[in-house]
Amino acid sequence: MNIRYVYTRKRTDFGKQCNFSDRASEIHADIPPNPELAEKFILRNPVSRGIQHASEMSEHEVNTERVLSEVRGLWDRRKGSLPAELSPVENSHRDPAWQVIWIQSKTGTEFFSTSTDGQVLWWDVRKMNEPTEILYLDPTKNQELNCSVGAYALEYEPTIPTKFMAGTEQGMIISCNRKGKSPAEKVAAVFSGHKGPVYALQRNPFFTKFFLSVGDWSARIWSEDMKDDPIMWTPYHDSGATDGCWSPVRPALFFMTRLNGCLEIWDYVFKQREPALTIKVSDDSLHCVRVNEEGQLVAVGSHSGVTTILELSDGFTTAAKNEKATVGAMFERETHREKILETRAKELRVKEKQRAMAEAAAAGAPSVYTQGSRSIEGATEYAEKAEVVDGETLVKKAEDKEEEEEKKKKKKKEGKASAEELLSPEELLNKVEQDFFETIDEERRKRERNNSERSRRLESLNGAGDEGEEEEEEEEEEEEEEEEEGGEDEATAGEQDGNEEGEDSEGEEGDEEDIEEEARRIEGEGLGVGATDGAETSDRAPPEENEVIGKGG
Repeated sequence: MNIRYVYTRKRTDFGKQCNFSDRASEIHADIPPNPELAEKFILRNPVSRGIQHASEMSEHEVNTERVLSEVRGLWDRRKGSLPAELSPVENSHRDPAWQVIWIQSKTGTEFFSTSTDGQVLWWDVRKMNEPTEILYLDPTKNQELNCSVGAYALEYEPTIPTKFMAGTEQGMIISCNRKGKSPAEKVAAVFSGHKGPVYALQRNPFFTKFFLSVGDWSARIWSEDMKDDPIMWTPYHDSGATDGCWSPVRPALFFMTRLNGCLEIWDYVFKQREPALTIKVSDDSLHCVRVNEEGQLVAVGSHSGVTTILELSDGFTTAAKNEKATVGAMFERETHREKILETRAKELRVKEKQRAMAEAAAAGAPSVYTQGSRSIEGATEYAEKAEVVDGETLVKKAEDKEEEEEKKKKKKKEGKASAEELLSPEELLNKVEQDFFETIDEERRKRERNNSERSRRLESLNGAGDEGEEEEEEEEEEEEEEEEEGGEDEATAGEQDGNEEGEDSEGEEGDEEDIEEEARRIEGEGLGVGATDGAETSDRAPPEENEVIGKGG
């Protein structure tokens, strides 16, 4: 007998909300350990969630209530344990919701949620019948549900109300803009780096440009300017990472929980390669960590449902004097370093493309060069799609320039060849002889020009030497004339006699003879002259004495 249920009204019209699911029933029961069942287990990645294995049994033997519910609810603890508001299944997530965050709004009644079904839904508690807005986590930026990826974590900064980030199952971090008008604007950026699901996301409370992500076996610090690689990260660990958060009082301190039940406290000012402190909190795996506003109390939640509160020492709650400036400089330095490495990697990729294109051109056949998700068939098509790095010229332009030069050379050779083909053998021989003799004449003329230039330089040098000798002779004649005139003037004679020391011996003897003749003439004339002549004699006597004194000195 087949029973078919037919509903002609909405589920909400029946009164109390009924939870329906299109999934098969799941059996959850406490089964005694059986060693034989261990053979049916398969080793899985430690970041996988919800692994369960049990032998088949009838649904009537145990309770078939589902542990995970696809219904979003809002609880009011003042009214009991039942939810005050409940969203309908048909308008909710298709998979379990992993995180819900309240939005800073005027009404204070809005929040949004994410799930592994690849959707982000915005809700208003005043109207829980359907979400107010839907966004698909589509890395291709087409806003298609078929291409969307599931998410485990959400990050929302109240100072940036229109933007949020989601950590996905595939290890990607998707930055979204709620107010984007086009599908491409709604997914602003995609950060790829984790090898497993991302379980935690949080911006640094002191530097919102940098954020922390926890997934696979490590924690990573990202900058919004770098989308390909993180700027800092922790080493891989044997145990998987499950959650993490920043300290609200210290910019360099963050916390991380692991599957081995340990809580790690990282202080990047103190250590970068290992945690500053590791605490074994529980034998069960830890899945959640939160810090109070003062940064002194840390609460961690285990897989068994036990919440443990730890109190930190003053060393983890008191920031150093220049810690904020030091951490900011550290983050900026690492960002700059990653940019340099990224630029270098792009240059190497371009060189690799050029090399592949050159090999394809040398082979004379089109080749397929594949990098990532891009395939370029043929050297010509590849050159057209080549990238530009740091203002360099496109590969296509360089190739066009080389082709033009080759065409010019080829055309020039063809012109010469065509001209020679029109000549007869005798004319061609005469042309060769003529070219040979013209070459010889050109070389001879070149040698003559060089010889004439060399002789002109020598003549100019010799002429400069002769002119120097003539100038010296003229200077000597002028000095002799000045010496003769100096005998008539006392002061001039004394100065000239003092300056003439050091001249050659012939000049000195001539000067002495002139002085003696002048003295004899004065003595002969002085015998019959009057007072006037005597005065003249007395006036001229000092020059003679000056001469003698000057020479003696």
